[in-house]
Amino acid sequence: MKVGIIGLGLMGMAFSKHLVKKGYEVLGYDVNPEKRAALEALGGRFCESCAQVGAQADAVLLLVFNGEQVRGAVCGEQSLLSTMPAGKAVLVMCSVGCDAVDAIRPALAKRDIHLLDATMMGNCEDAENGCVHIMVAADDAAFAPVEGLLRDMSAELYFISKTPGDAQKAKSCLQALFSLTFETAFEVVALAQNAGLDMNEMHRVFANSPSSSPLLHITEKCVLDKVYTGTNNPLSILDKDINLVLELAAKEELRLGACEGTAKVFDKAMRLYPGEDIFAAVKALRASDGTAR
Repeated sequence: MKVGIIGLGLMGMAFSKHLVKKGYEVLGYDVNPEKRAALEALGGRFCESCAQVGAQADAVLLLVFNGEQVRGAVCGEQSLLSTMPAGKAVLVMCSVGCDAVDAIRPALAKRDIHLLDATMMGNCEDAENGCVHIMVAADDAAFAPVEGLLRDMSAELYFISKTPGDAQKAKSCLQALFSLTFETAFEVVALAQNAGLDMNEMHRVFANSPSSSPLLHITEKCVLDKVYTGTNNPLSILDKDINLVLELAAKEELRLGACEGTAKVFDKAMRLYPGEDIFAAVKALRASDGTAR
């Protein structure tokens, strides 16, 4: 199978490396031509446009940043739809919200191209090792031709529904959980530090709490060690995704106060530290001028 990957960021490159090792022919495209050398060093082939990927790939994974980029890759100039034959598959694996999936569905259906909403849980190390968890929303006809590919990429598949867009909703629920866990850790660690407590002893307290979790301890360590970059957890991703959570909540006529508060902290952090990782949000939380204590 020839697999196209649109978006060669951390996850795109990790999946490329894994799929090449598994014996797939990988065709990649990114707006940044500097990604060519990295992809080719892994054994993949860099294409000059989405259209070039669409003309050759049996299945195309979209791993771009937002809904606008999804629509551009599928329907824009030099897009997948300009060249992709009927019977092939497009998998939206990035977190972009159900509206973005709904926007491309009619055009793909008109061309008889399968659409799979296939969001995931995991980091780039998981992607490189083929052990991400993938949430699938697609009908049987779309799923069957790419089942082997999805199983080769994942440790676990979750069948959310047969309606593309529902996996985006599932991803938003998951990202709400992640974001609230991060924000909880930021607040309790900042409170303990500002109160002058022994953080070694507080770590023991947190570790033995019923509320303890691996994510809490990762966050605690990064905050205490002032590690704000190089963790493969870009602040920009969580900032985008918490706003998708609020968009979904508004559609469902829910007021999620904790998520709204978290979104404000993430938004402030993005203004102060746009190039840093999620753990930089604690700096925005703790001081009005954005400096860490």
